[in-house]
Amino acid sequence: MCIRDSPKSTQNRQPPNNHQGGEGHPKNCNVSIRGGVEIDLSQNLGTKYEAEHEERTTHDNKQLFWARLTLWALVAYTFVTILMYCANRKAANAAESAAKTARDGLGITVEQVHVSQRAYLTTYDFNIPEPLQPNHPVRAILTIKNSGPTPATDIHFAFQVFITDRKLVKLTAIGKAPSDSRTPFSTTFLGAQQPNSRPNEAWLDGNRNRLLNSDEFNAINAGTKFLYAVAVIDYLDVFKHQGHTVSCSIYIPDIHALVGCENGSVLE
Repeated sequence: MCIRDSPKSTQNRQPPNNHQGGEGHPKNCNVSIRGGVEIDLSQNLGTKYEAEHEERTTHDNKQLFWARLTLWALVAYTFVTILMYCANRKAANAAESAAKTARDGLGITVEQVHVSQRAYLTTYDFNIPEPLQPNHPVRAILTIKNSGPTPATDIHFAFQVFITDRKLVKLTAIGKAPSDSRTPFSTTFLGAQQPNSRPNEAWLDGNRNRLLNSDEFNAINAGTKFLYAVAVIDYLDVFKHQGHTVSCSIYIPDIHALVGCENGSVLE
């Protein structure tokens, strides 16, 4: 923009210098002369631009600073959250492991108490009171005793005497005792360390009229047949766990007595 001088101001002006243009007006239109004072408009515009640029730069720098600060705060928060998650997870795993150890320890303790305090029904005085003779019945007797420190209840008992052609490896002929409480061998209660009030007896093949014939007698003495007496006892202990006892004896002709079987006896 060019500003023309007023006529009044031209009276005080020096003649134009022909060497500088000689046209009677300023060559640079960005310079204004008023009352003998030169005003450089381009310099003022530059200063204003620099101030605005500096202000804008400052504002941008502030925005960048807060954006970076927010980003770092988010990173720090995320890091702390991860640390807290890891710590909580570790604590949860430790708590779970401690709970499992406690449960296992409690289970072992309960099992130890059960094993040490439960009832155990066993047999003793297992024998054949009369020597074997041909054409005579065969009778075996035994006594049941609770060898444990607590009572046994719901007791069921089965007792058999039988002859086999070979030695038994497993007692497949005898399973669980009869569960019918009306059977002659059943009772309901046996206290701690208490034997049965009277011996229990069993006859050959469950028949007191069954006689041992001569062939069977000779085969037993020769070792080609074997005479067994087996008792099975089922009961409950005070922990309401099922107890199971199998007592197996075999007749030995040389000593005329029953001895424990090599296989077949069970105490559960």
